[in-house]
Amino acid sequence: MHSRSRYLERGCGCVTENTAGTPITASLTSTSHTTFKILWNIMVRNGTNAAQLHPVLPINPIIQPYWDAISWLKAPSQATRVDATIFHFIAVLTIVTPFPLICYLARRPGTHLYRMALALSTAPILLLFVAAVRWAPPKELPANIFFTMSGMQIAIRMLELGFSFDGAKRVDEVSLGSLRKTEKGETFQTAMTDAFDLAFTMRGLKYEFGRGLKLPRDTRPTHDRTAWTWRTLTHYALPNYIVFDFIHNCFIRSPAIYAIGMEQIDFRDLDWSEKTVIKFLLAILVVTGLSFVYHMVSLFSVVALGTAPDEWPVLFGRPWTASSLHSFWAVEWHQILRRTFLVTGGYPLGFFFGRAGLVLGAFVSSGLLHGLMIMGDGEADLSWGTVSFFTIQALGFVLERLWRRFCGHRVGGIIGTIWVMFWLVVTVEYTGVGEWLYIHVDYRKHAARRHFFSRWNM
Repeated sequence: MHSRSRYLERGCGCVTENTAGTPITASLTSTSHTTFKILWNIMVRNGTNAAQLHPVLPINPIIQPYWDAISWLKAPSQATRVDATIFHFIAVLTIVTPFPLICYLARRPGTHLYRMALALSTAPILLLFVAAVRWAPPKELPANIFFTMSGMQIAIRMLELGFSFDGAKRVDEVSLGSLRKTEKGETFQTAMTDAFDLAFTMRGLKYEFGRGLKLPRDTRPTHDRTAWTWRTLTHYALPNYIVFDFIHNCFIRSPAIYAIGMEQIDFRDLDWSEKTVIKFLLAILVVTGLSFVYHMVSLFSVVALGTAPDEWPVLFGRPWTASSLHSFWAVEWHQILRRTFLVTGGYPLGFFFGRAGLVLGAFVSSGLLHGLMIMGDGEADLSWGTVSFFTIQALGFVLERLWRRFCGHRVGGIIGTIWVMFWLVVTVEYTGVGEWLYIHVDYRKHAARRHFFSRWNM
């Protein structure tokens, strides 16, 4: 015991020495002193790395991820971000664990303080990990966007449900949990199903916080599971994949886009018409890619997990037929992040400036979150072109409201569609949104992959 104690003390730089005649109480005191010095080195000493602690104690893998995240606050930049390891993923999974518990408590009255305490103790740490850790190599845009946006979204949902005094009430409930109380008892399975349903709902279709949501027209027969599955597969999932793969393959094989992606030429050097066509195709790429993933997940949920088809309305409508900016952004475009934009920007500004503040705050929040997603892929600074593009959409809403006031009717018809296309083309061109794609995609790697249309040498 004495040699072991001496070994630990030397490893931690203690100045005391145990002798053969040291009583057990002195050894315990020495061990406590050693533990204190270790914790002091971890939490207080400036610049101390957990890897510098003695390897005898198995705390390095547990402490290091958190120390990496905290150390990033000294000089927050892309250069000081650390590459993710298995221990960073374990740390994040540990931090995310209270999220289902928060959702469980949000469906029960009298849990406001518990939810707030859990949210405040976990959400800031999760946001810190999102910013301080490089989850995938640069130019792995889909992976980096997924990790960055997932972390931010879960943290925001934690804070929203934590600070919501009334919890998350469903539209068919008189009071929180009243519908659940009418059922015969409650098993662990039903409680977890209720919690995870709230955790994964983004648009709030069955909840009070989803009121005001406008969805595009859906022609699929939700009453017939088989017919709904077949129509989703043949009319949504497969067509979106084919269009996405075709445009993606064209992008990869285009010499101009390849040169832009390899930073051999500047995107701004292209003609106005070329840039407009590329950005238009990019918009289609985003719509079809997101739609394909969404509908494949919906098919798995309905077929394998047995969820109801009406819980999976279409993601996008027909944005190209929108007759007003309000119809484009509030109906035809996807509403997955609608609640996030309202909570983080719309409601705070709306509290002070009314409806105008609500619209402006939602678009500013959208621009900031999209810009942060690009920073997650290694962008040195916030993409102000992206922020300005979404922010200026609020001005378009103001112009449409002025039109209605002076002309006596809403913007609509073919004139409205032309107006929407004109506004989007102009704002996309003069804000520079979308140009980051050609910097953040490694076209050499993508060009080596086989695609659906490669067999026809297209």
